[in-house]
Amino acid sequence: DKSAERPILASEAKRLDKLLTRANYLGDRKNDSCVIVAMEALRLSRANNAPRFEARALDVLGSYYYYSEQYKTALDYFRPLLNLYAQLGDSAQKAGIYNMAGLSYFNIGI
Repeated sequence: DKSAERPILASEAKRLDKLLTRANYLGDRKNDSCVIVAMEALRLSRANNAPRFEARALDVLGSYYYYSEQYKTALDYFRPLLNLYAQLGDSAQKAGIYNMAGLSYFNIGI
């Protein structure tokens, strides 16, 4: 089955980009709708086998929960995000997530 190897369609990439831009905007304003939009983007990115968009969605969710001081929930998104950045070979993003995960552990007392 070569369905996992097909590239994401341009229309789906554009839709995902719009969803993630909107989720990021809402997350910056501490709006709970950020979670709904980011979860939709996460579902679509997984359905289209688009790991870069999946990483962006996880990053938005983790950051939203981190800045909302829900550190345990943020870690639920940071852990898979670290694995995804390792697979993508994005060490700069991975370092940033390690920092936020470490601060989350620090804030919950671990």
